[in-house]
Amino acid sequence: DARAPSVESTVDITIPITDLNELYLQSPVVQCTLRNKIKEWARVSNGYFRSTNKGFISWVEAAENLELQTKIKWAKVKSTSRAVQKQVRTYKGDASRLLDICRQNIVFETIGDLEKCMEAMGSDPEAILVRIKNRLDPQYPFTMTAGYRDVCVSLRMTSAEAIGLHIDNHVCEVQLVLRDFAEIQSDDGHHRYVAFRDQRAI
Repeated sequence: DARAPSVESTVDITIPITDLNELYLQSPVVQCTLRNKIKEWARVSNGYFRSTNKGFISWVEAAENLELQTKIKWAKVKSTSRAVQKQVRTYKGDASRLLDICRQNIVFETIGDLEKCMEAMGSDPEAILVRIKNRLDPQYPFTMTAGYRDVCVSLRMTSAEAIGLHIDNHVCEVQLVLRDFAEIQSDDGHHRYVAFRDQRAI
């Protein structure tokens, strides 16, 4: 069964990064390496990426189309203000628990395609999955995310390149999102979620 577990696994990091400055110094290289990796996973699972035109772009099509690639809207590195807020408010100053400074997402038409991506990620020798949040599980408390659902995977990249660049201990995040949920996301919705999050102090 390729379905992600509903319970968070324990983060297993050989040498955790405890310095927020170091996380941000590594972030440009990590973000670039992560983007290259998720393209591989998207290609074998019919994955889509967000478009600058507010739609979605199939990576199967974009892989051979440079013009389409320029229209992909990649996720940005988490803002330093939000990282500091989360470090202090949620993690009691422990920067090693910030696992989403670098993050990306892949969108899928079906659960089957999402499961294909999970299989590709789990069998990839150049990645170690260190935590999975399956927010698609009906038992996952919707009050934690204001009803939003996805599968959130925290991982380390362990390719020879990543090891050579000394970024193999940097945990980053990939969100696997069904298109039905991705389509209803908006800037206004994000602002409402931020207000909800701040009320809960998370």
